[in-house]
Amino acid sequence: MTHTNSNVVAILNHVDSLNLGDASLLFMTITIIKKALSPNRIFVLSFDTDNDRNIKDLLKDETVEFILSPARTSKGNKTAIILEMILLMSWAIILRLTGRNLSFIIRNKIAPYALMDSNLVIIRGGDNLADIYGTSAFLSHIYNMLLAIVMKKKIIILGTSIGPFKRTISKYIALFILKKVDHIVTRDSKSMSLLRDARLNVGKIHFIPDVAFDLPLELGKNYDSLFRDPKVEYVGMGTSAMIANQIGRDRYVSLMANICDKITGQFSSNIIFISHVLSGGFNDEDIAREILVKMKNKDSAFIVHEVNPLKMKYLISKLELLISPRMHPIIHAFSTGVPVIGIDYNDKTRELMRFFDKERWVTDLNHIDTLFEMIDAFFALRRNDESFYKIERISVIDRYVDLIKSIR
Repeated sequence: MTHTNSNVVAILNHVDSLNLGDASLLFMTITIIKKALSPNRIFVLSFDTDNDRNIKDLLKDETVEFILSPARTSKGNKTAIILEMILLMSWAIILRLTGRNLSFIIRNKIAPYALMDSNLVIIRGGDNLADIYGTSAFLSHIYNMLLAIVMKKKIIILGTSIGPFKRTISKYIALFILKKVDHIVTRDSKSMSLLRDARLNVGKIHFIPDVAFDLPLELGKNYDSLFRDPKVEYVGMGTSAMIANQIGRDRYVSLMANICDKITGQFSSNIIFISHVLSGGFNDEDIAREILVKMKNKDSAFIVHEVNPLKMKYLISKLELLISPRMHPIIHAFSTGVPVIGIDYNDKTRELMRFFDKERWVTDLNHIDTLFEMIDAFFALRRNDESFYKIERISVIDRYVDLIKSIR
């Protein structure tokens, strides 16, 4: 790897391209960077490069290179990874304080040298700065940001949510990191309030909605048979293994199966299961299969295995209604004019629904049984007044591009 002054950008904290929210964010982050800076090289430091095949195939871009992140929680020997992280941080501190490059103490030099070559570091948006997914994941994100800070890189956090935090110490660690970066783009009002309360430099805080609002859609020819008959309507049922773990798997599966049977039986709509996380211990598609087995009207429900976020957006655009706890399927729905009933489990869904003045159409885990009433209300209103759910379309890409140009 050469060390030049060429236009090179590193993207940190990409987790897993089999999480279609992460894949959507990465696709749009790369799109924005290329439009704003025309870089010679983009390094993506990923937590799981094995699961990035689908996004690599989608990008088809030789200037983008995926590299295994120094801090990663998805796989590998934890002891060896932690030791490597300690040595890498020691190397970075020594390099900054003394100028001496003691590269012999680090085993894998690809990621640190990619950071060395980069003129700009982008922390890919999402909820990297939250501890609800576990301490290990939170600290891995923090480590990568701290490494870039130690290496004195210009850092932009691009379209993130901050929190929620289970532990007060996590909040203080996140704020410490945020005070050290150059610019922070938040995507929700709750994060903006947190930053203002922390008295960060207002000049480096920006509010722009999530980058995924401008994700393009790609026609899926393999779905033509589903949508051939215009008289057949579909409701998208977003599944969540995370919610199943929180409220009890049996309860969640039974509840969703009953809701799906209500929709197919009472309102004569078919169900398409929208599985947005397809890897690891929180595989939404596994939950969808369990719900389908539990349903009475199995012939009216379909599980679609889709790893392309652009095709998933196309699929969502064909729905009459989306019921989802996941933020990015809801964004895909709103950006294509599809109404939503949201299930909130970590503040993100409620914040997003509030942004569109649709908070009456969101429930939470403590009141999840109210989904039955909300579905009744939706179909009653839908049939009496088709204009009741007008959704304002938004576009954010130019705002992101202009901001990065001005910062760069």
